[in-house]
Amino acid sequence: MSDIPELDTIYTEYHPSSGLAPKITPLEDHNHKSFPSLVPETHPWEPFQTRIDFEALELAMEIGLNKKQLSCYIALLHRVQNRGTDSNEEDKFTFKIKIIHHQYGKEPTPHNQSTNVEEPHCLETPKETTDGQERLGNVFMMSHGQGMLPSHAPNDSKLISFILYADKSKLSSFGSAMGHLIIARLGNLPVEIRNTDGILGGGCIVGWLPIIKEESSETGKTGFVNFKNAVYHEAFKAFLENIVLYSHIGSNTKCGDGQYRVLWPFVLILSANYEEFMTMALLRGLKSNFPCPICLVPRDSQWDLSQSFPLRTENDTKNLLIKAMNEKNLEKRDKILKERSIRPIENAFWSINLTDIHLAISYDCLHSDDNSLWEDHFFPLFKLLIKDIGRKSTVAVDNCFSLVPRWSSLNHFESDVVMNLPTYWKDVIMLTHFHLPGYTLMYADFNLHTDVTLSMAEAELNQKFHPTLLQYLTFIEAPEIKTRPEPANVAADQQSHSQSANPQKSWNFPKIHLRKHLFRDIREKGVTRNYSTKPNEKMHGPIRKIYLRRTNFKDFDDQILEANHHISVAGIIRSKIDMLDSYIASRTNEDLTGESVAYDQTETNDSEISHEAGINPFTIDPQFTDYRKLASPKPTSTLNSFEASYQSTPAFQSFGEKLSKFLRQFLPQCGIPLPQRNFKLAPLDEITEYQYLQVTYTCSADWVLKTDHLRCNPKFFGHPRYDSVVINGNPDIFFAQLLTLFTITVNGTTLSLAYVQPYEPLYRLANRAVSDTELELLRLRKKPSKDAMFISVYSIIRGAVLIPLSGDSTGGAEKT
Repeated sequence: MSDIPELDTIYTEYHPSSGLAPKITPLEDHNHKSFPSLVPETHPWEPFQTRIDFEALELAMEIGLNKKQLSCYIALLHRVQNRGTDSNEEDKFTFKIKIIHHQYGKEPTPHNQSTNVEEPHCLETPKETTDGQERLGNVFMMSHGQGMLPSHAPNDSKLISFILYADKSKLSSFGSAMGHLIIARLGNLPVEIRNTDGILGGGCIVGWLPIIKEESSETGKTGFVNFKNAVYHEAFKAFLENIVLYSHIGSNTKCGDGQYRVLWPFVLILSANYEEFMTMALLRGLKSNFPCPICLVPRDSQWDLSQSFPLRTENDTKNLLIKAMNEKNLEKRDKILKERSIRPIENAFWSINLTDIHLAISYDCLHSDDNSLWEDHFFPLFKLLIKDIGRKSTVAVDNCFSLVPRWSSLNHFESDVVMNLPTYWKDVIMLTHFHLPGYTLMYADFNLHTDVTLSMAEAELNQKFHPTLLQYLTFIEAPEIKTRPEPANVAADQQSHSQSANPQKSWNFPKIHLRKHLFRDIREKGVTRNYSTKPNEKMHGPIRKIYLRRTNFKDFDDQILEANHHISVAGIIRSKIDMLDSYIASRTNEDLTGESVAYDQTETNDSEISHEAGINPFTIDPQFTDYRKLASPKPTSTLNSFEASYQSTPAFQSFGEKLSKFLRQFLPQCGIPLPQRNFKLAPLDEITEYQYLQVTYTCSADWVLKTDHLRCNPKFFGHPRYDSVVINGNPDIFFAQLLTLFTITVNGTTLSLAYVQPYEPLYRLANRAVSDTELELLRLRKKPSKDAMFISVYSIIRGAVLIPLSGDSTGGAEKT
């Protein structure tokens, strides 16, 4: 077992087709990406003749001027007329309209539907290819033949994986105008780049599917539904035909590093809502015998997460369709297809090599959790339960949530939390560890999984979520479980349940069953943000703005796509100009200073003039010196006036004496000589107080650098805010609340210090209450004011959210 990695290392196993050996990387080097030094183009604004030409038109597009307004705008700029530019491929509108012919029923002529397809450039000039990614981080672990190179592929072959999203979008307020977008992302790119809506590396609108108008006389007819599905797949086939050939024979392409490789494109992931999945997989929908696009779960067993069913495969579906279409009797044909809830249509995705549509369909947290399981099922039930307990209890719940301190990544609960849970539900789950909907939903949103966390998540689903759901369904006598025996642990008195238990709400629906496939998706395609619809849903907004501002509301499809294409081209040009500006600025700084200049990309509030907190290692433990920054300073004052401003606060009594005593011990430990043996601060010594501390640390949950924005402010947006922190106390880690942050200069050295009030545990872990153990709560209380202490800001590990106990007057708090 000599190949087992050591502690604090990352073991990277590459895709089999990459030919790369596994690699072990120290934890501190994980996620540290290096980029080559690139010399930018000298005229990145081309095909515009000058930079001012481009920037004038860029501003017009950002404002959203229509053609008439744009003409006036150009006239006001007094531009020289007829200043032609050479044609450039990047300046052309690359969407092409393709007519789809498909006949419905016995009509004499086929219906003509147009679809807009963009000519792909991804196989012509890819900037970068990625050989492999770490397992279970942003990782794809493809199996079952999906995404495996064909046996005849050359040695220099690489897979190009696409992530496709499709959905209808309301363009007008009342939904009278609709668009059906196709958005593509490149799966080889890191998820931080791939999930952006930016021009370089983010999602791009690459297709626009036709929407067939439905007459009332045709609504619900099987033939017309099949017709709409057939048109959908004919249009999708027109979109996919640009990569179909390359998926079979490969494309010899010059990559960004100058090397030629044979690229094999395929569809790795389909990201959509359930309804779109059913159309993509050509299944018969919610009420069919087998409504899952991934497996063959019977319709009446979707709620039962304890059972497993055979998976669908592309080959099985093809063979069944061929068998059915060879049957001349229509009734027998339909009976064969109904065995698997399949429609009598050829699937467009079958034409792509290396792709299995049933494996590509992926779990989506937005539509399965946020908009379905929580909003449609858990929240209505929660409201009914709150209504039963009465107004007084509802107010008490709201008061408890109002005690939650303000935090940069947490919604603050002002009032009426119960009625606003659809907005706050994830915050509520994090704070309360609400087990029924909470843990299984939160596991799905993790940005990094390991074998341990996946095992914990599956245990939560199988051992807690499903048994609790079964107990609840038995309690309300739900029709879903009438055929199942009552569990032994369900009390007999539960048979007389209240009508408020909402027995009319069906829990036998596809989105609860899809959780059965969640952890398989994570193991094979990485964490759920790899295939989340959230980044794609955000792209609907700009399209709606284009519809409202830059179309005449008639035949708007082409107008929207052309405007979107212009914005995309402008974004590419702007990125090149920004690169050129940065390159020139860096060269100028190098010429002035004679050395390379490192730029700090951290954003700081204008009111928070940053101050680098010390340059010497004033640290209790070197591992916590990643990065600490004090900001938002108050005017410098004398120690005497500082003590006077806090004279009414018990913890600040004898502040100067306590600080002098601390420094006499602290300075020698840091190798700083004391000015004199009996060193003592003078009343006129200067001290600068700060109201903000930025703490950057490596998160142990996903090994990514994260930042906490800590406040020590008596009036932060009208409310006092004194954050709590985790401190390395050498040897014990403890919690404390910030009382003040300050710098003081001693013997020519500036020290960055914090004055904190420590917390202590209410009990030893061995005596922890059972409820606290199950909910993973740690109860703390503040030590007396006289125990307030000084620390170096470098001993602060990170911030912490400590929630005061309701009705507690002793300073107790509980950490969640």
